[in-house]
Formats: sequence, C-alpha cells, structure tokens
Amino acid sequence: ERKLLQSYQKYLQLLETTWEEGKFGHRSLLSAMLQDGEQKGTKQKKFQGGPPTTLAATAILSLSQLLQTCYNFNFRSNLLQIIVRQANHRSCEEVRSSCCQALAAMFSKDVQGEASLEAVRRMSKMIKERQQHSGGRRGG
Repeated sequence: ERKLLQSYQKYLQLLETTWEEGKFGHRSLLSAMLQDGEQKGTKQKKFQGGPPTTLAATAILSLSQLLQTCYNFNFRSNLLQIIVRQANHRSCEEVRSSCCQALAAMFSKDVQGEASLEAVRRMSKMIKERQQHSGGRRGG
C-alpha cells in the first residue's frame, strides 16, 4: 500500500511539474531558460499570455479528472491547490472549463463536505489575495 501511495504521489508531482513548466506555452519555457542562463540574479517577469503547451494541457486535464474521481483519496489538498488556482486560468478556456467542471462534480458528490469545505476555503483565500494585489476591496 505504501508503494502505491508513493507512486501516486510521484505521478501527481509529475503532472504538476508538467503543468507549471508549460502553462504559459512555449514562450514561457524559453523565458525560463533565459532567466536561468543569462539573467542570474535579476527578476524577469515570465510571459503570461500564451496558451499552455499540449502536454501541459493534458496534465491539467488529468489532474481535473483525478479530482472528480479521487477527491477523497490521499493528496486531495495537492489536487485542490492546483485546480482551484487554474479554475480562473486566463488564456485557455479548456483549462478553465475543465477545472470548474471538476470542482462542480466534486461539490455534487461530496456528501461528507470535507473536500468541499477545503475547496471553498482555498477559493476564499485566493480571492482575498487577488483583492489585496489589485488594490483593495470593492464596494463598501
């Protein structure tokens, strides 16, 4: 059982790494290589407008499917962390839609409510962080 969990965790880490490396497309990979090689010590803003690579999109779609089917399994927090963040992905409708559908499916299946509560807390935290970065709260 321990070996199975270790393999599953490595699989999740591989999917997450694949997503992170290709989520902004091929230009972000080039930017990362330049940043590592030529721009040591300086902060270079990564290109954030391109669609994800095909491999990265496949990774996030796989993570979405895992959340829908394995939301009560180990490493749920890892899945939720990625899926909640990408439910608002700006450059790829397929990614955004897949993540939102995964969350909706989990909400409807989660009878105990633990996974749903964790997802809502993560969403709330993300919204608060974005409000702080955009200059404060709206309305009032």
